[in-house]
Amino acid sequence: MVKIRNIALLLALSSGAPACSAIAVDLDATAVTTSSEPGVLAVAHERIEKLAVDDQRLYWTGSHLRPFDGVNVWFLRSCRKENCASTLVTYAAEPTNYGSNFSVSGGQIYWYDQRGLVSCAVAGCNGAARPVAPVFNFVEPAFDDDHVYFSDFDALYRASLSQPGPRELVASSPTAIRRIAVVGAYVYLVSENGALSAMIGKPQLLRVRKDGSAAVETIARQVNVSLHYAFGVAADESSIYWTDNLIFGWINRCPLAGCPSSWDATGPFRAPQNLLLDDERLYYQYEDAPYEYVLSSCSVPTCLASAPVQERLDAPKAFALDDRYVYVATTEQDVSPATHEETVARIRRLPKPDPEQQ
Repeated sequence: MVKIRNIALLLALSSGAPACSAIAVDLDATAVTTSSEPGVLAVAHERIEKLAVDDQRLYWTGSHLRPFDGVNVWFLRSCRKENCASTLVTYAAEPTNYGSNFSVSGGQIYWYDQRGLVSCAVAGCNGAARPVAPVFNFVEPAFDDDHVYFSDFDALYRASLSQPGPRELVASSPTAIRRIAVVGAYVYLVSENGALSAMIGKPQLLRVRKDGSAAVETIARQVNVSLHYAFGVAADESSIYWTDNLIFGWINRCPLAGCPSSWDATGPFRAPQNLLLDDERLYYQYEDAPYEYVLSSCSVPTCLASAPVQERLDAPKAFALDDRYVYVATTEQDVSPATHEETVARIRRLPKPDPEQQ
């Protein structure tokens, strides 16, 4: 029976069936199972590329390689934190990586398909997904509650998530924009610093108000950013934090008013990529060895004492936070690009570290 389901899925994908169709209902039967292991909310029979949470639900992008042609098929899913396997919703299934970046806001989930940015209600798609904005370039967009922010080479634009209309120019960059992140009232940009590529000239970290009401500010020059890894940035009321995502990398901090010629750095770490700021703790991911992802945390602002949280993350973005817990997706399998092994991921819920015990 499972084989028949898989064949039906592949035929539907190849025929261009829309997301949130009957394919998704069939997929729900075998994608996620329960577990008796303490702290494991569900077992996903796919690689979890990105994890997110809100008050009620878990959201993730899952993927696996089709064995007969090596195409990476991705799935956008969610479930309730309690009884995950019996509450699974599949929003999209595509033989592409359009949906590897998604966002949840105002009871809607947003992602990319071939038409551009689309959305559905978090409870599930009622028919086809709703078009929101056209296809942009290959730099991952960033979201807040009201807008999606995206680049067109050296220009930053935004589009409303609720009111369809033309894109709005937010700011122009001196050179090509390579990374975008929204933190508070600002959009942070990693921009090439030179006429060639960001791998040759040192990139710089810029920021601009989300509504474009002020000029672009330079936060830090000579930033070490690799285009081959994810880049993380976060900010609180006084400081900004970001990853030097090189093989020999660092977690950096500097005042929001601007970085001096040198700034505080914690590390070194192998390829630190993603981070999340949670009140007085910073959670950051790095590699213990090639394609072996570790999650740690430290107290801000100094980050002098780090506490390991979880090893063997399924992917660099496979962690999320709510008010009480840390959520991670882990696997014991090889996740390097060289393997075609079918990955099984465990979605775990962990208590946050106790600051008094650090």
